[in-house]
Amino acid sequence: MNLTLRTSLAAIGACLPLLLPGARALAAGPGASSVTLNPVCVTKAGAALFFFERSDDCGGAARHCRGSRWAWAALKSGSWEFEGLGEAALDDESAPESNAQANRQLFKAPASHVCVSYLRAPKLVSPDLPDSDSWFQYSFEKGELVLRWQSQKVAVGGEVKLWRAAWSGKDPKVDAKALDAGLSIVDGSKTATMLPAVELALGSDVLLGFPEPKQASGEQGFLVVQATQAKLRQAQASLLLQDARRLPPGDLLTAARAAGLLDAALQLEPGNAEARMDYARLLARQGEPAPVVRELDHLKATAGLKAKLAGDKAFDAVRAKDLFKRFVDGLK
Repeated sequence: MNLTLRTSLAAIGACLPLLLPGARALAAGPGASSVTLNPVCVTKAGAALFFFERSDDCGGAARHCRGSRWAWAALKSGSWEFEGLGEAALDDESAPESNAQANRQLFKAPASHVCVSYLRAPKLVSPDLPDSDSWFQYSFEKGELVLRWQSQKVAVGGEVKLWRAAWSGKDPKVDAKALDAGLSIVDGSKTATMLPAVELALGSDVLLGFPEPKQASGEQGFLVVQATQAKLRQAQASLLLQDARRLPPGDLLTAARAAGLLDAALQLEPGNAEARMDYARLLARQGEPAPVVRELDHLKATAGLKAKLAGDKAFDAVRAKDLFKRFVDGLK
């Protein structure tokens, strides 16, 4: 299992300061706790290695206190392995020297999981559209992984695995969750809509990570989902295509928004013929044949393309241009 991500040996140095307790405020209120999985590297054995942390209020202490526990967590072929790192507590009733010593944690390379390539620290929410403040979100409804984009949603399909990462006392653990029709993840009384904190491509799969919605017990974990990359990309592209088609023909700003959606859809699923044709139609309205032919060239093996172009008024602005005419004449 290989991670298809750009790598940087310097990224781990940028990540770890954010994981230390000294990088946070000491207290987030009584009862506050969180669990995080931060991707670190690909190991020599091909596993995805994470920095696994639990941060809490020192076991419910009323005073200004913050405790943390750390471990390495490695995922390979659906199995998890852990290597403990230690724990520390920062307390405003302790001497400054004591807090400074607790904060001096040395996160050595894991003995059983040798890193060969480090993952870059920055992460952009997806899709990265300049004129949009919406992103892909997810939910679990009746045992299905559901992709959401604005008011639209679609079940992802394909093989999906779900784990819940948490801590049992001082020990890290990950439990597999059965995806049956009775499983829905809720936030209070409503279906939980979650924005991924982790999104990694793992060969033919994608790994998604979400902070678990607040539980009535106060115990919060971290949810990890493994889904088929092709199915997820198809679902993402289909929602962006639907959104582009809902935009009415109009001014340049509307056209630019539609172009951004269609371009993002094609980056996610280059073989989406419907998105490719819509993109070619949109470009044709600008009157320049070169970008239109560039897109249509991906579809030249499509049966009946010549007749479809002949009857489509969206191409009228480029129909008489030599480059477009030569392309159409070359179709069977």
